[in-house]
Amino acid sequence: MKKPVILAPLAKHDLVSIASFTRSAWGEKQRRAYMNDLASCVRALGAMPGMGRSRDELKPGWRSILCRSHLFLYVEHADKVEVLRIVHGSQDIDAIAES
Repeated sequence: MKKPVILAPLAKHDLVSIASFTRSAWGEKQRRAYMNDLASCVRALGAMPGMGRSRDELKPGWRSILCRSHLFLYVEHADKVEVLRIVHGSQDIDAIAES
């Protein structure tokens, strides 16, 4: 069943940071392309919320999907999917989960 995807405040902040970094490192054209790829992952997550890997080792109920170089950490609720964080694959996921 398709569910709406909402971004928690920290996930929104993560997206702004990703966009800013991508623009400064690779330019506006690449920023647009990368953000479009991330948006496609959000749409896919809404269409198939269970597609992600269980991340109960981080926190019970958490799941994740990899999208390009970033990991979406999310929770599936009865009526929606909530993206909690969007982090680069090189970041310390355990430390992020504890914060």
